[in-house]
Amino acid sequence: MPTTVQFRRGTDAQNDAFTGSAGEITYDTTNETLRAHDGSTAGGSILATQSYVTTQLGGISSDAISNGTSTLTVIASGGNIRANVGGSTVGLFTSSGVDITGTVTGTIFSGSGASLTNINGANIASGTIADARISSSSVTQHQANIDIATSQVTSGTFADARISSSSVTQHQSNITAVGTLASLTTSGDTTIGGNLTVNGTTTTINSTTLTVDDKLVVIASGAADAAAANGAGISVDGASATITYANTGDKWVVNKDFDLSSNDILNAGTINGTSTSAQYADLAENYVADTDYKPGTVLVVGGDAEVTACSQYADSASAGVVSTNPAHLMNSGLDTPNTVALALAGRVPCKVVGTVTKGDLLTTSEKPGVATRLLPHTFVPGCVIGKALENYDSNEIGIIEVLVGKS
Repeated sequence: MPTTVQFRRGTDAQNDAFTGSAGEITYDTTNETLRAHDGSTAGGSILATQSYVTTQLGGISSDAISNGTSTLTVIASGGNIRANVGGSTVGLFTSSGVDITGTVTGTIFSGSGASLTNINGANIASGTIADARISSSSVTQHQANIDIATSQVTSGTFADARISSSSVTQHQSNITAVGTLASLTTSGDTTIGGNLTVNGTTTTINSTTLTVDDKLVVIASGAADAAAANGAGISVDGASATITYANTGDKWVVNKDFDLSSNDILNAGTINGTSTSAQYADLAENYVADTDYKPGTVLVVGGDAEVTACSQYADSASAGVVSTNPAHLMNSGLDTPNTVALALAGRVPCKVVGTVTKGDLLTTSEKPGVATRLLPHTFVPGCVIGKALENYDSNEIGIIEVLVGKS
C-alpha cells in the first residue's frame, strides 16, 4: 500500500488565523492550495496554483489589460496604445503625441498649445499664444500677459481676464476689453462706435487729409509746443488753441462748421474768403507801455516807455484807450513784456468819472487812467479822446462805451 502524507488543513479563514512553525506546510481547503509558514506570520504565504493565478489576473493578456468594457491595448508590437472606457475610445497614444477625446481636466498645462481650439481662457494665468487669430464672438479679458499674433486660435472665450499684453497685433472679430489694453496696433480700418478719449501727451495723425463730417472743435488744455505738430497743421498752444496751416500741401477739410472758442487764434499765411462782419468794432495798434494796463484804461504819450496812464486834466499828449478786443490790430508783431493794444478808432469800453452826457467830448482826468467830460473853455489841441455813447453821473469810476478818434 502507498504511504499517505497529510498536512494540517482548514478553510481559508482558519488558515489566516493560524501561525505555523518555521517550515511547516498547511492545506487551504477553500482555495485548494498550500501555505508555507515561517513561525511568525499568521496565515503564512499562499503557494499559488495555475487556476488561482488565472482567476486573479484574468484581465491581463499579452497585449491588453481589461476589466469589463474598459481596456488599455497595445495595438501591435511597437505600435500605438489605445485606451477604451465603457466601450468607447477616449485616448490614442502615438509616437507623435496624444489624441484625447472628451474633456481634459487639470491644474497646470505647459507647452506651446499651437493646435488647441475651443479654449476657455478663464484660468490661463500666463504664457504665450503664438501666431494666434482671435475669432471668438466674445473675448472679454485675460488675467496675465498673453502675446497674441496671427494664426491658430479660431474660437472660444477668454473670460474674466485683463488684456495686459504689450502687443496685440491682430484680431479677426470683436474684442471687448474689460480691463486695460496697453497697446493696440491695427493694420486695417478701425471703427469706434462711442467717444474716443486719448489720455496721452501726444496724438499723431499720419494723414495728408483730415475730413470732419460735422465740427472740428479745438479746446486748449495746457501748454504744447507748436513745433510738435511736425508741420501737420494743428497744435494746442497753452491758453489758446491755434490752428496753423504750416505747409502748402497740408489740407484740412471741414464739411460744415469750423468751431473755435472765443480766445482761439487762427493763424494762416493767406486766407481766401469774404468778410461780412467783425465781432468787435475798434481799430487798435500795439504800443510799449511802462506797465501792464487793463482794458478801458486811458493812456497818454510819455512815461518810461511809449505810453503811460493819464494823470492830468485835458492832457494834449492823450494817446487813446486800451482796447478790450480789437477788430483789427496793427503792429501785431510787437512782443514786449508790457505791450498794450491802444484803440485809435471805433467804439470801445472806457473808464470815466463825473457827469457825462451822451455826445460829450471826453478828455483825460487827474485820476490815473480815467477819462472825464471836456469843458469847452479848457480845450487844447490833442486833448480829446472821443465822444461818449452813454450817459454817466458818479464820482466813482465806471465804464461806458466811447467812440474814440472823434473830436
